[in-house]
Amino acid sequence: NQVKDHILGGVDFKGSLSGFISTGGRINAYNSLVLPLPPTGLAARILSNKRVNLSWEYRPSGETGFKVERKLGSGGAYTKIATVTSGTTSYADADVGESGAYHYRVRAYSTNGNSNYSNETVITFSSGSVGGSGSSSGGGCFISTAIDLW
Repeated sequence: NQVKDHILGGVDFKGSLSGFISTGGRINAYNSLVLPLPPTGLAARILSNKRVNLSWEYRPSGETGFKVERKLGSGGAYTKIATVTSGTTSYADADVGESGAYHYRVRAYSTNGNSNYSNETVITFSSGSVGGSGSSSGGGCFISTAIDLW
């Protein structure tokens, strides 16, 4: 199972293969043998008006840690917001400041390079749910998983 996970986790994603094969990509032997496996099952949960908790499934593969990235809006650019150690399965983003759709993704890294990205997850804050009194009961939040690559 570990060998299979490494082979399937090291594919080069190709849009033309999406929906035709389970990985959505072609096998890349170098990635499969050298790079760490990407985390799976990335999910987000609102902790408060300015905090989002991210969690993912850990697949040990010799990684040094994980890089957490975020972007605001579907057209924005991802930026790294945190680096956490190997074995970590969650991160609390305490820097959510404005209304809009926050997109998250995570990748493992090692001295050999970066894994592919996890699935992307999205949380949308409305103006009533961000920057208020600290209560998370405003009901102005929407959570969804936009892309699942695994």
